[in-house]
Amino acid sequence: MSAETKPTEGWTWLYNSRKWHYFRDGKALCGNWMLLRDPTDGYAADDDSPDNCAACARKRAKEREKSAKNAEKAAKNAKKQE
Repeated sequence: MSAETKPTEGWTWLYNSRKWHYFRDGKALCGNWMLLRDPTDGYAADDDSPDNCAACARKRAKEREKSAKNAEKAAKNAKKQE
């Protein structure tokens, strides 16, 4: 029997918030919100929506940029070792 894994982070909307926030480990990246349980609808992966919190979007963009640089650096190192 295969266990279905649920995403543990992503964009979700709260009833008392005007914008969508990016949550990881129950905390929004902007630091203004917390989730006490996983959202019933799951998480969305839409990083480019105009309905997203600007602070969460900036932090998420920085993370993506940093991971892209790290991947590029790792590829260069692997190429050097060949």
